[in-house]
Amino acid sequence: ADNIYRPVSPLEKYKKELAAELEKHPCRNVAEAISVIKEVTDIDYKRTFAYEFLTRLGFRPRKVGKIPAKQLTPKQSAKQDRKKRVR
Repeated sequence: ADNIYRPVSPLEKYKKELAAELEKHPCRNVAEAISVIKEVTDIDYKRTFAYEFLTRLGFRPRKVGKIPAKQLTPKQSAKQDRKKRVR
């Protein structure tokens, strides 16, 4: 049971550097994170492997905020009411 082969990611050596860089400059998506990894380590990773590595580091996908809809002006709401009555 002691001789189980467990492959280690080449990025493990750069774990602290990458975490510090990504904390300082958070990425909007995985593609940006891949470019940061490439700059720091010169290792090119595919999307899924980079995503898995980032989740192991403790990073999570960023949530997108929602913008509320604009409120109708009285003129616009009157126009909409007339359109509804015509049909």
